[in-house]
Amino acid sequence: MNGISAAYNEASEFWEELTSTLREMFHNLASQSVGIQERNSYIDDLMAVSALIFFILIVFLVISHLLHMHRNHISKTHFDIILGSIHDEAEKTELKVLANKCVELGERIDEHISRKGFSKKISTLVFFIARQMNLDFTETVLFFCASLVHDAGYLDAPSELFCAEILFLKEKKVMKTHILRAINYIDFVPKKYIVTFMNAITYHHENMDGSGFPDGLCGEEIPLCARIIHVAEDYVFMTEKSDYNKPVDMEKALLRLKEKPEVYDEGIVNVLANVLKNTVI
Repeated sequence: MNGISAAYNEASEFWEELTSTLREMFHNLASQSVGIQERNSYIDDLMAVSALIFFILIVFLVISHLLHMHRNHISKTHFDIILGSIHDEAEKTELKVLANKCVELGERIDEHISRKGFSKKISTLVFFIARQMNLDFTETVLFFCASLVHDAGYLDAPSELFCAEILFLKEKKVMKTHILRAINYIDFVPKKYIVTFMNAITYHHENMDGSGFPDGLCGEEIPLCARIIHVAEDYVFMTEKSDYNKPVDMEKALLRLKEKPEVYDEGIVNVLANVLKNTVI
């Protein structure tokens, strides 16, 4: 609430300065065309309209701020509940530290590829999909963490490639091999969790019909974490505006995913649809 109060106080001070400037401006405008009595009425009308517009703007900003806080609170609360459900205190502490490190690396990746919040959006969807699928608490946290850093190999590619509309064959090869270089950035992951991370990193571009890469795995040969990330990542990509992507709405993005069962796990797509319908994210 302190943030809202501060914003309101700043807005009030701004309004006082603005009204003084507006009144002087309206006075000058009115003086040129109407008498004193009409001028004062004219100014009052203009000030009333300006006040209404300003009030609507403040309400909109406050509501936007509250919704943003609510969404963050929902996500944090869910994560804390899952973490709190793990009874082993040492494991809980270890996973919390791991999550913080993955968040930091995810933000670094997003900055490098010029897509702010990309890893967070993907990992949030992965988290809720995992919960909807009733995966155990530790696995849910690990899937969340792994999805934050699954594109770490992109850090080895020149940042300008991520803003290019067209890539040459050599550049495509560099981008495609990011899955081989990500291991260099996850040395902080405890050995007992490394398999989940390697599955996420290596196989999130595999397709259900075996047409993906790097190993041409198909169906349930593809690790579950990788299948979930594939769905979540492409959904976020389709619905997010970028220099080379025109976003679509939720319904159209889900339809595109459902139209390609040869690429995406249909069951996971259905879970995603349910998550988007029933969860504030």
